[in-house]
Amino acid sequence: MTLVLQWVPQAPSAGIAPAAVVGPPGIREAAQARADGLISADTPDDQLSAVYAAYLAEGGAVALADELEDMTLKTVALLDPSGVAPVVATLSATGVSPAFAPILGRPFNVTHKPSTGPAFAGSYQLEKKFTGDDNWYVALGYADLPSLPESFALTETEAGVTYRWNCTTRTAGSVAVRISA
Repeated sequence: MTLVLQWVPQAPSAGIAPAAVVGPPGIREAAQARADGLISADTPDDQLSAVYAAYLAEGGAVALADELEDMTLKTVALLDPSGVAPVVATLSATGVSPAFAPILGRPFNVTHKPSTGPAFAGSYQLEKKFTGDDNWYVALGYADLPSLPESFALTETEAGVTYRWNCTTRTAGSVAVRISA
């Protein structure tokens, strides 16, 4: 599995000496260790901890301790491509987009962008449908959407659920929508 390391700002942890923190290399430390020849570009993730400890012993601890005073390291797993075709549509009349079936437990992207010229006038919503039920339920209503970014991620925890966009009213403009894994 491939891992990405992100620096996330946060207040210093009281009572914890940053130099005592041991874990996978930070972005800057890994780059420097690779530049110094301590880590090759194809080093497996399970070997990075040992290389990291050797790098700290070689003097990398001071720079790491300075950064960890006001930063914390967050590890995020990267996923392989899902292989699921995205749903992409432009809602320029009342109606629905094709349905999208997300992979159970895997985050999927939801994107919506109302047109600005002419400005969209109407309402639209994200809907979901459950296996064995012919009804579509509002997952995110039009009133909820302005408080969300144009693109965000959701995760479905129930098998067989599908999603779609529904333009319920429209008098002008259009909405570009996308759902993808």
